[in-house]
Amino acid sequence: MCCRLDARIGAEIDMTRRHVLCTALVISSTAGFQRLTRPLCSTASRPALRPPAARGDDADAKPLEYYKGMVTSKPSADDGEKDMLTPTLKLAGGASALLCFPPHSMGMGGIRHRPEMAMAHFRTVADATDLPLIVFQYGDELAYSLDTLVGLAEEIPSIKAVKDWSPPQAHARHIQALQNLSRPVNILSTNSSWLMSSLVMGANGLLSGAGSVIADMQVALFRAVQADDLATARAIANRMWYATEAFYADPFGDMHNRMKEALVHLGRQDRAVVRPPLVKLSDVEVARIGEAITAAGLTAEGFELRQAAE
Repeated sequence: MCCRLDARIGAEIDMTRRHVLCTALVISSTAGFQRLTRPLCSTASRPALRPPAARGDDADAKPLEYYKGMVTSKPSADDGEKDMLTPTLKLAGGASALLCFPPHSMGMGGIRHRPEMAMAHFRTVADATDLPLIVFQYGDELAYSLDTLVGLAEEIPSIKAVKDWSPPQAHARHIQALQNLSRPVNILSTNSSWLMSSLVMGANGLLSGAGSVIADMQVALFRAVQADDLATARAIANRMWYATEAFYADPFGDMHNRMKEALVHLGRQDRAVVRPPLVKLSDVEVARIGEAITAAGLTAEGFELRQAAE
């Protein structure tokens, strides 16, 4: 989920808090984005990361439907401009894991030819926090090799899962290799445009930015696949197609821009503001997104999705 922005490109905290009650909050590990979201990490705001009491969930429960995002401890005067790789990282306010993006400094072949860079990166993170770690496996030049992923899993016990954005053949290999280690590491699919296929391959979960909009639908699909209910899974996937086709159209970089417009269409937020170099979508595309959301059967409450899952 992206932080809601106001017209001055600042974090719109009240709107973001309201939105996390519907989905979840994920804070990027980049220092700039942390500064935007620091008001959400204060002690007073942490209850907003918990499921509404109306759901009847125990305060300490971690149901599949409610993915609690990554937050830091309350900032102090000593923090300065430090990023998240500091001893202040710890379990706080419902945080349950830390998603680790591959640093772009390991691009241009470095991540492939210098696997020790990946090991050094994750050891640094693991030394800074007690949070379980999730490796973000990209599908491009920032992708770790399978040997590197296995080495990371074997050397760093706090690595518990891999958010896998790999193409199908590599994705299948990761599922077979990593989930069958002596200390299994779960594969969490982020292949939202072909999620049913990914889950049928055997991925043990999913972690997707599209969950900002279609979390109910994703959970329903996961449960149907786990129950070997192919008919229900197909029905849900057929509806999901309309949303993901709209979100992941060219240019791909506008995906989160489109998700914000979908949230406005659903009445879950008041406006869709993006920071440059992203720009406002055309009226034609905004209308197309609204049509896709309607075709998918999405509503502000998600009731139709839950009925479809039943």
